[in-house]
Amino acid sequence: MIFKLEVSTQPTTGFEPVDLFPNQQLNYDIDFYDSLDVNKVAVPFSTDMRIPLTDTNISVFGYNPFTSAVVDYPKEDYYFKISVYGSATTTLQGMMNIRSIEYLSNEPYIEILLKDFVSKYISDLKETTLAEVYDKYASSWTSTIYRQNRTMNTFLTNSVAAGGERGILNQNPLDRPIIFPFVDFCNDVHGKFGYAARQFTEYGVGMDRAGIVPVFSVKNFLTAIGDWLTFEGFNTRVDSKLFGLNHTSAIEDFQPEKLHMVLPCKLEADKDVKTREFHLNQAPFWVGTNENMSGINNADSIRKQIITQWFYHNETFGNYGTHTNGEGGLTISNTVGAAYGLDVTDAPYPDDGQDGRAGNERGYFAPYMSFDADITYLSGSAFAEVAQIQYEIPIFDEDRMTYQIKQTHEDSTMTFGVFIGIYENGYQIKKLRLEDSNGDAVVLNASDATVQQGNSDKTSHQSSPTHQFFYDEDFTEFVVFDSNYQTVQDMLVWEEVPALYIPSDLEIEINSESRYGVNYYIEPIDGELRAEVGVTSVSHGSHWLITQTNTFNYTTADIRKAITRIPDYANLDLKFVANANYNPYFINDETNIKESLENTAKVTPFKVLVDICKRFGCGLFYEYDSSLNKNILRVDPLHLVRTGTENINSMVDDLKSVKVSIGGSRVKNLVIENKDFNLFFDDEDGDDVTTGSTTQEINADGTNDIEIKLDSSIYYKSVCGSSIDNPDNQNLENKIISEAEIGFTKNLFTKHQDVGVRFAYVDKPIYKTRLKRPKVVNFTHRPNIYTLTQKIYEDWALHTFNGRLFHYNTAGYNLLAEDESGNTTDYYDLISQNEKVKYSENPTIEFDMVVSVDKLASLDFFVKTLNCSRINAASILVKNVEGEVFEDYAYLTIQGLLQ
Repeated sequence: MIFKLEVSTQPTTGFEPVDLFPNQQLNYDIDFYDSLDVNKVAVPFSTDMRIPLTDTNISVFGYNPFTSAVVDYPKEDYYFKISVYGSATTTLQGMMNIRSIEYLSNEPYIEILLKDFVSKYISDLKETTLAEVYDKYASSWTSTIYRQNRTMNTFLTNSVAAGGERGILNQNPLDRPIIFPFVDFCNDVHGKFGYAARQFTEYGVGMDRAGIVPVFSVKNFLTAIGDWLTFEGFNTRVDSKLFGLNHTSAIEDFQPEKLHMVLPCKLEADKDVKTREFHLNQAPFWVGTNENMSGINNADSIRKQIITQWFYHNETFGNYGTHTNGEGGLTISNTVGAAYGLDVTDAPYPDDGQDGRAGNERGYFAPYMSFDADITYLSGSAFAEVAQIQYEIPIFDEDRMTYQIKQTHEDSTMTFGVFIGIYENGYQIKKLRLEDSNGDAVVLNASDATVQQGNSDKTSHQSSPTHQFFYDEDFTEFVVFDSNYQTVQDMLVWEEVPALYIPSDLEIEINSESRYGVNYYIEPIDGELRAEVGVTSVSHGSHWLITQTNTFNYTTADIRKAITRIPDYANLDLKFVANANYNPYFINDETNIKESLENTAKVTPFKVLVDICKRFGCGLFYEYDSSLNKNILRVDPLHLVRTGTENINSMVDDLKSVKVSIGGSRVKNLVIENKDFNLFFDDEDGDDVTTGSTTQEINADGTNDIEIKLDSSIYYKSVCGSSIDNPDNQNLENKIISEAEIGFTKNLFTKHQDVGVRFAYVDKPIYKTRLKRPKVVNFTHRPNIYTLTQKIYEDWALHTFNGRLFHYNTAGYNLLAEDESGNTTDYYDLISQNEKVKYSENPTIEFDMVVSVDKLASLDFFVKTLNCSRINAASILVKNVEGEVFEDYAYLTIQGLLQ
């Protein structure tokens, strides 16, 4: 036969002819899948071919197996064009890949695979994102809504027609690619209230539980795929009879315009507008190492020489600043209701933490909302400069009162690191070792320090409230050095400190209501430190005097209480600034749908397309509209693709035999199984059958089941998590806060990324919903509060969400395969029409026929129902085609089902 093969890396230009073998044959293959696996696609043209390894072909593909580098092997997709020359020229087009190259043989060759354009769609869709696909949706909606920042005031106040997302009571939502109906995350509609009474902008800990989420039109998603492929240079339109795309919907009650998908994503506010941020203040001193030394016996049950409650028993941290001096030396923190949370400041010295007092947590910032943040110095500089660092070691080991540190002694080899601690709810969650300008950890050597007397009272022999060291558990008999030991030197002082850099690229997840605080501290890293300490003490009635000292080498483990002081401490204040978008909170927050999908929609368009096809029994078919020069991606069940009949009596090759064979095994049951995402209504009755699934008997005497296991599910009532009991809450029990404020839910509020892919119908809104947002209160707002803070949910706005979600539409079409009464539905009827199910036991027929080459250019001929009274009285559904092309005709072997 005579034909020409051309290839290009572009869909319409740059085609180059390749060399063919003499008398090269062109094979043809079609396989209409019947395995209910959408990843097997129906193709109008597919074949393997070997072409010679000539200089021309080496040049076209840019790869010589003898000399080219490994990375140059042609792995990419090529576009091919075959021109078949007969009485007329027929053109076949599609995609081509190089499968292998064989050489050092009598006939070196390149093995290529020629395949349908559908493979190109699938390949490209695997590599892109939802955000990119919708960005190419050919509509004014894309430029005026999708890509634009809109304030939450516009979002909530304006109707859809006016550029917002507010629904109109008792009116169906306007047709849009993406809308924002009410999605029930916590079983409010069917559980707590019976209707959409409330929705939370953010619930619980973190940003993942958010109530304002986009919902996607199935029909418009398919349209967007065509528009995206067109933008990518492959002029494409998506058609479907089932979904009513460029066809009248094949099922009257299906209402494709109302069919939508809930996908794992959410709406976010722009971080560059009303940027969430706060700062935390360092204090003149903090305790970074602070063990409990109040017991009179040591770890070996031996009576200790001294005990102390100085700085109590924990590391101190917080948010230093304005405070009030209370009774008994206690302080009262100061609370400021900042824009982004409670800014609570306090004095640095701790209290005993009893009766609701703050203890070692000396102030905090408690944000109202959650966000991811960068950590920097408040000054904005990359480094902080401090003139001096003081490190007081009042005690070594468990009870050795420090008299003098011998930092210049040759045995004093101890080194120290400089740290900043970040705390959340009383626990250190980040320990930042500060670095020098080269990115190396700062190291302070004991030998580089001087020594001074610290801030504890070790020499006063008169009773005084400044004493910190005692002999008895009542803390009445103080312990000091006697008059021969008055030159106390228990504090290391570094006068030359390098610039202190925070490690680069520091991030933190800020959670609403959590209390955040900071500190700085010196910590021993390695080596030993020589020190003179008290070893003998004598009672003098009301107090004890240390009368003898000795000198020892101590390790890092022997430093159990140490106070760090930095005179210019404010240079170490930290700032936390949002580095990513977050949930809406303020009425002038700006949201952007495209950015929200970029950040939160991890499911790929290919995955969504496959889920649509699997759920509705669709195949992917390639067609070509010659009148518009447009490629068509057809998304439909095969039985809807089959249209028209064709009498093939004149085409059958009667020189070849015809074979009729027994059909497949008789089907006993058809099993349709929705995916269980482990949410409450996925298996409400706990019978291990996912809601909406079904097992239906097709033939009582059948032998095999057909199982359709879906990777998606149905929106049924709610996407809430498991049921929960209301937790104990002292503030609620004692009427400090109300049940409405605390926002209890009957079921766990599901994270947006855990909802899976779900299908639903959207109906008109009939209620207004109260939007609630989190806030934090403390003793300033509720004087008798039992906890340091309490999260509440305050009313923010009254909003009409643009629709409600159901598993059925207003025409009664039910997306469940089996309804609540155990009856099959219209959806089940759709799936049962699949040819694999419907004709599984029908006989098959195999015969040969001759068709003109022009019939190979599209699927139109092979999706018809064929009739041929010359070989069989039954109608024939083509399932597989194989053959060769010679000039004007293709000589084909047909396998089909007898209908």
